[in-house]
Amino acid sequence: MIKSYKLIGGDGSCTCNTGWTNLGTGTDCSICASGYYGESCNECPACGSNGKCNDGINGNGTCSCYIGWTGELCDSCDSGYHGADCTKCRKCGSHGRCNDGINGNGTCSCDAGWVTSELGPCNSCASGYFSTNCNECPACGSNGKCNDGKNGNGTCSCYTGWTGTLCDSCDSGYHGTSCDICPNCEHGKCNDGKEGNGTCSCYTRWTGELCNACASGWTGDLCDSCDSGYYGSSCNECPNCDHGACDEGVEGDTGIFIFLFFLSFFPQKIL
Repeated sequence: MIKSYKLIGGDGSCTCNTGWTNLGTGTDCSICASGYYGESCNECPACGSNGKCNDGINGNGTCSCYIGWTGELCDSCDSGYHGADCTKCRKCGSHGRCNDGINGNGTCSCDAGWVTSELGPCNSCASGYFSTNCNECPACGSNGKCNDGKNGNGTCSCYTGWTGTLCDSCDSGYHGTSCDICPNCEHGKCNDGKEGNGTCSCYTRWTGELCNACASGWTGDLCDSCDSGYYGSSCNECPNCDHGACDEGVEGDTGIFIFLFFLSFFPQKIL
């Protein structure tokens, strides 16, 4: 029978199993090697270069991530960090949020109504928002513009021809659905407003498309005198005075025949 022999010359030091160490003392392997943890010195998870395992015989094997990293294996960006290197985000103020995460680009995504400007990230009102809280403007539509911005009051400044809180009505002197300008009704008033047709409604004594001509029965530069054959304050048409003349003019009476008046006093001269 062949006997086996150990070589003479061994020093009796301990060669530790995987996960164990004696820190080079050569004595008992009772300590977890780096990267191993717990009473059985189990291998740590792969915390990579972004964290460190909580190793050692009293460790629990979890990864303690370096600043900017998170996750069980420290392979994700912590909140407020972005990109492949989990770089710290810029400050987005109180009205924005960083586009963070491993795939984020670090730009600021502003809350509704806020934009980035020369004053800083997410620090100014977007167009159509007003006041220090950047509230949404009313619907001024296409006929006006909101007084927006941080110093704005949110009222609608209407374009020419429009009026109203929301610039949805025609201003005086404008008419139709497009609030077109009225013609110059010299002696009358335009039929204005969104329901108006823009025609001139003439004052008394005047007529014509632009109310610039005397109405029937009136005459004079100011159409304030009765035309021939008309009488009274309304310049009514005189009756047919077959054998006399009408008492015409603004001061004329009800058109009594001068002929009858004469006849009542001097019938013998007529008869």
